[in-house]
Amino acid sequence: MLLSVLLIIFIVLISVISIGIFFWWRKFGKQFFEMSKNLSKMNGMMLKNPKNKDFGNFSKDFDQQMKMIQEFFKKR
Repeated sequence: MLLSVLLIIFIVLISVISIGIFFWWRKFGKQFFEMSKNLSKMNGMMLKNPKNKDFGNFSKDFDQQMKMIQEFFKKR
């Protein structure tokens, strides 16, 4: 009896967490990863622009920061 009650509580808890993650992903998750793709595209476009000669140092820092962000999400 106790085991079945614990199992039901566990199933309800997992269901609530799954539904929460699903709605978070629909609202924020896709936009977050699309934003990171757009930042990478923007970085490439700015490097190709001849007016941005001093942008090279910034782009290296930006690449390092993006790598750090990707490593952070890979660890999770």
